[in-house]
Amino acid sequence: MIFSLLPMGNVGNRMLVYMVAQALAHKLGRAAVFNADLPEWGLSFDQALHRRLMANREHTCLFDDRDGTTLDEMAARVRAKNAKSVVFRGFFQRHWLLREVEFYRELFPRQPLDVETFAEDELVINIRAGELLHGGTSWYPLVPPHFYQTLVNRTGLRPVLLGQLDNSLYVGEIMRLLPGARLLPSAGPMVDFNRLRHARHLCAAVSTFSWAAAWLSEAAQIHYPLLGFMHPLCMPRGWEKGGGVDLTPAGDERYSYHLFPILNAAPELEYLQHAVSISPISVAVGADVAAKLSAQALQQEGNINNTAGTSSWYLRRYPDAAWSVAMGQYGTARAHYEQFGRQNGYEFWPMERLAWRHNRPNLAYGKPALQSSVSQWSNKPTPAQDAAGAVNGEVGMSQGFHTELEDEPWWRVDLGMMCSITEIWLFNRLDNVAVAKRACKLAVEIAGKQAAYTEICRYDSPQHFGGADGEPLTIRFDPGKEGRFIRIRLLARDYLHLNQVEVYGTPL
Repeated sequence: MIFSLLPMGNVGNRMLVYMVAQALAHKLGRAAVFNADLPEWGLSFDQALHRRLMANREHTCLFDDRDGTTLDEMAARVRAKNAKSVVFRGFFQRHWLLREVEFYRELFPRQPLDVETFAEDELVINIRAGELLHGGTSWYPLVPPHFYQTLVNRTGLRPVLLGQLDNSLYVGEIMRLLPGARLLPSAGPMVDFNRLRHARHLCAAVSTFSWAAAWLSEAAQIHYPLLGFMHPLCMPRGWEKGGGVDLTPAGDERYSYHLFPILNAAPELEYLQHAVSISPISVAVGADVAAKLSAQALQQEGNINNTAGTSSWYLRRYPDAAWSVAMGQYGTARAHYEQFGRQNGYEFWPMERLAWRHNRPNLAYGKPALQSSVSQWSNKPTPAQDAAGAVNGEVGMSQGFHTELEDEPWWRVDLGMMCSITEIWLFNRLDNVAVAKRACKLAVEIAGKQAAYTEICRYDSPQHFGGADGEPLTIRFDPGKEGRFIRIRLLARDYLHLNQVEVYGTPL
């Protein structure tokens, strides 16, 4: 029987799918050939073979991520169809789909250690940094540095920092809190993977790579952060129509669990500033708590790391809410607000304070827009398409448009007719504090039919203005300014990016 596994993600993700496929093959009791993209373990993926199997639906049993309920149910489907091949399309990251760990240790043999042996009194801490420093994926947050400090103090073990010891604020803060730690910078994924498997005491990062290395290790104790996607409620069954993610190993006595409040990923400076404001940053919980969260994840709809600006803002603003949701007391941030926050004076989303502005038409909404350039960070490929992102009415934390680095980049909107402009609202990009500050020097200009621009307002301040936090830059004119084109010009050599531009007034 052929098992073909569509390659998805990094080596940790690909290993997990292969491990589930191996478990299913064993359950079926069939000899198996695996078409899998795991060159790290001597396996290769034949794209042409995969396509042929996908096309032969009569003899191929296809499993999407949501189909991976239990091995027994999956095996029953294969037998009922009398399938000759099986295709996996998804991540299948659920601990109950795996066999016993000893089976996989033989499948992925540990190699001799290439560095000094880890001592019995050393705690190997896997540091995951890299792209996580940018905070682009909410369910992949950094593990807060002061958690590591607390863990070292609590265990009395000597820290060994292993992994992505990038030159970054995050790694620098860890090293400041753990002076004298033994440092093992990354020597490549598979060398790091093998090193982790030799640890006697190990703290995993929020990473499938780190999870797999820890689980396959023969460590006496594994510290597991219930944080990001490694919290069972982050991606419960049914989330985005998938089967969910739950990697909390049931009944494995090696594991010590540490529960965190909900911490959505963010750029490292912003993330560190928020995390350090929370005390305690984690609490040690028993395996019974982890099991309870896993059971709840099978019943719950929606995920606790909902990154819509509303939920993210609410959980950052009210740490007690972030803790309550993480503990499973409320299914989502919205549920916490409806059942507790509202009657206690909490504010769910600051933009609700500004809802009154929609009592009159936004003259810029959906109108043709243009900008001076596009860049690799733009949302759309052309200046007109990218500029349109700032007049789509979707106020949020991220950029609506993004120019190239240039002298005095600009963005403009054509209102389509002459208007008397009484208000202009500028919503800054707020997903990264460092880049939000680029909008500290702006000129707002207006033009009539001939497009000869006149400056009508200038913003020049060391403090950047807000946006989706309920504090946009609001410019009012009395009497109104007449014009058809509104242009925003940055008074510096830099990138220009805002979230939304709203214009209010009266058509003439």
